[in-house]
Amino acid sequence: MQLRKIQTAKEKEKKDRNRGIAIGLILVVVMILSTLGYAVKQVREEENLEYKGFTFLRDARGWLLQKPFTLLTRFNPKEAEAIGCSCRMGIEDFANQEVYFVAFSSDEKSAVGEILGNLPIFRAQQACLEGDDNRTGCADLPLKNCFDNKIIVIRAIKEGNETFMPRAYQQNRCLFIEADPSNLTMVADRVLFSIYGII
Repeated sequence: MQLRKIQTAKEKEKKDRNRGIAIGLILVVVMILSTLGYAVKQVREEENLEYKGFTFLRDARGWLLQKPFTLLTRFNPKEAEAIGCSCRMGIEDFANQEVYFVAFSSDEKSAVGEILGNLPIFRAQQACLEGDDNRTGCADLPLKNCFDNKIIVIRAIKEGNETFMPRAYQQNRCLFIEADPSNLTMVADRVLFSIYGII
């Protein structure tokens, strides 16, 4: 037969105190986790954007639209909607097509990459516009015009021209994107939103 150990008042007090500390720690952990869960939920909700029936989700790469088509842009439609854009081309104008682009600086190439990465084109090739054949870098590139080919022309307008506003416009089959170097990608995203019928 086993005898039960008799607890002294001091041992009982110590055991009760340890139990109280353990329960207190558990409650603190539960409160912290619930607060973090609420904060994460709030951040996720703030990182979603509803725009004219489209839901954009913010992730590490940019703004992602998954339905009814997939689109990944650096800027969302709300950020780009004030930029002037008179593009009449739609997604059907680019689907499975060969597209030429005119871009030379790293900012211009980044902007054209934003567009070409979001269009279901067949092939893209760098080119020069007829009339620009004296431009540095055009010697080894094909010369194209706006009547026969779909061309995306990206032009970085140097800062200092305070009256210049970023814009995108179409001339025949050429799509021109003009902005200071820091805004070229935003204008490119504005063009994408127009092509996809979001704005």
